[in-house]
Amino acid sequence: MAPVAMCAWLESYHRGAATFFAIFIVLVGFGAFAAAKGSRFAGGHWFSLGTTGMEPWAQRFYLGGYACMVFGLVGLLFTQIALR
Repeated sequence: MAPVAMCAWLESYHRGAATFFAIFIVLVGFGAFAAAKGSRFAGGHWFSLGTTGMEPWAQRFYLGGYACMVFGLVGLLFTQIALR
């Protein structure tokens, strides 16, 4: 494989791997957020803002889920800009 073709292949691979990882982090975060909200819905509260009234594990999942979603989306944005 020619060096130019190898560089193009590596760039494509890194972009794909970084994109996959960022989307995976967003999905993990959304899963944690949905689990925390699901426990709130199961308690009969259909509308709530923040972690008020949640159990301690649900509070951690809620905040951790949001953090993962933000981290993943920022990573996805930077990946797409940097590896353009």
